[in-house]
Amino acid sequence: MGILGAFILYAFVVIEHYGIELLWEIIPNFLGIKVGILYAPWVISMCLIGGLLVGSITRISKVPPLILAQEMEHITKSGRMGMVEGIIPMVRGLVGILFGGSIGPEGPLVAGCAAIGTWFAETAKLTKPEVMACLSCTISGMFGGFLNVPFGWPLIVTEGGLESGKLTWKMLLPTILAGAVGAGLFYVLTGSYFMGTFKVPPVLGFDFMFLIYAVPLGLVGALLGILFVYFFNLLKRFSRPREIRHAIELALLAGLNLGVVASFFPLVLFDGGDLNVLTFATLIANAAAIGTPMLVAYSFMKLSVTVICLGLGWAGGLFFPAFFIGGSMGLAINLVFPFIPLAICMSCVMIGVVMALAKFPITFTLVIGLAFGLSLTPIVAVAAVTAYLFTYGVHFKFGNNNEEKVAARAS
Repeated sequence: MGILGAFILYAFVVIEHYGIELLWEIIPNFLGIKVGILYAPWVISMCLIGGLLVGSITRISKVPPLILAQEMEHITKSGRMGMVEGIIPMVRGLVGILFGGSIGPEGPLVAGCAAIGTWFAETAKLTKPEVMACLSCTISGMFGGFLNVPFGWPLIVTEGGLESGKLTWKMLLPTILAGAVGAGLFYVLTGSYFMGTFKVPPVLGFDFMFLIYAVPLGLVGALLGILFVYFFNLLKRFSRPREIRHAIELALLAGLNLGVVASFFPLVLFDGGDLNVLTFATLIANAAAIGTPMLVAYSFMKLSVTVICLGLGWAGGLFFPAFFIGGSMGLAINLVFPFIPLAICMSCVMIGVVMALAKFPITFTLVIGLAFGLSLTPIVAVAAVTAYLFTYGVHFKFGNNNEEKVAARAS
């Protein structure tokens, strides 16, 4: 099942890469539109088309837009994921990303992997616990390639289980094995890992002051994450009663906002990864030329468009947008305080944002540590614990009180 998860991720990545290249490079170049300066009418038109398609998928299928914490709770409760309720979110997320959506792929991929893993297990007439094991191993295989580590999904399951008081150790060993298979196979297929590494100057040596710097940097990220959660909850309170009946109107509104903002801040488009023409790497390479005020603006603009996309039906993941939000602010802080190494500024603010959105300190300390260099892991850990404690009572709210408590634990 780990092999299956890796292939699902690979197929998603291939479609995403060539789809974005077609829609944002080949077609505009054929029409004489210079993508380098992102001709505003083209950007707005593409985002509106994306909104129309995303909203239509939701309206026709009647599958509500969910984020990762809700999908995890659904899997935990039911022990399975139906094909419609899993494939529709994966297709909808892919369409949203292709048309510039400021959303990550992990939410749609989890739903799709869970559905396909369930289908394979139930077709083989396996027992309910075996179905749960199969879908979990499929997800783990995908996360192995996605997060560069074989224990990404097992750690998420462990940390979520510890938080909610539900922890099944029997699931961990097969999911670790599936994650290892998925990580290795994805690397063989692509020659790289999905997340990759952030190309910044390495930190030479270790200074005790780095651990001190990690505390305020983690708090800066935590404050950004709190803003994200607060505005998401506020927006969801408005959109939740309308998310099916008025899905098209809501998604079009999100697309219009995305297109207008991207006309001035083009790097807010997509998830910020390396699979498109507008990447976070561009921001890193040109940080000094962009300047501190613009980097701060990019951080807040990315936060706003991601919240509006997710809140108005462009359902997707949170992690990559969170990395962009925190990384942009980290770049700005480094320009103001150049004595703090860039890698420390970026990694600590990033982990602070992530802790407000998903309470997985062990998982993302390791993931971000790997992305910036293992020597930074102790520093990232200090920022993670600081932000985790500061945001412990901050959670996404999805529905009635009982659902909110459960979803809060899963997040």
